[in-house]
Amino acid sequence: MPVLNLSNRPSLRTRRCLLAAAVGAFSIAAGASLTGCGGGSSTTENANPNPTQTTRGRYGSLEFTLFTTGTYFPKTEADVPFVFTVKNTGSTPVTFGDAAPAYRAEIRQGDTLIWDRWVGFGFGAGFAMASLAPGETRRYEFRWNVKNNVVPVAAPGQSPVEAVPGTYRITAYSGMILEGVNNPRTQLAADPIDIVVR
Repeated sequence: MPVLNLSNRPSLRTRRCLLAAAVGAFSIAAGASLTGCGGGSSTTENANPNPTQTTRGRYGSLEFTLFTTGTYFPKTEADVPFVFTVKNTGSTPVTFGDAAPAYRAEIRQGDTLIWDRWVGFGFGAGFAMASLAPGETRRYEFRWNVKNNVVPVAAPGQSPVEAVPGTYRITAYSGMILEGVNNPRTQLAADPIDIVVR
């Protein structure tokens, strides 16, 4: 009977380390440690110095998400992009009444509103979202120009106001009418996100 030579077979520990190395990029991104495999472990040196941010909110079967491309933005950078989405996670359509604005984004410094934009503005306009089918997602992209903080936009002959260094809070929500909703700014919204202009 032939004898199977297992002397060259990698140990269990070695096989685990080889597997970890094969998916190393994913492991590091997920914060998994490779300690004990000779490669050390992930540290804060590998952390993104300007991490993206994502917050969520929920009302019934509606899921709201707010996303920014970073946490810190230089004053010299013209635009701060962020995305607001709403998804129907349920199995039946969600029907809204008409309202204005359909979707709104605000930026405040403390209690002061410094920037305000909307999508689907106009009561009875008909182009605002009327319903969301099961699994449907609507996505809205906004860009805050840090060099123009006049609400809503600079009037003719009015000079834009540049953002000063500090912390700013982004809020995005749906202004659509929905049964049971008394305060859409908090009920039909993702949690706010704080960013820093420096």
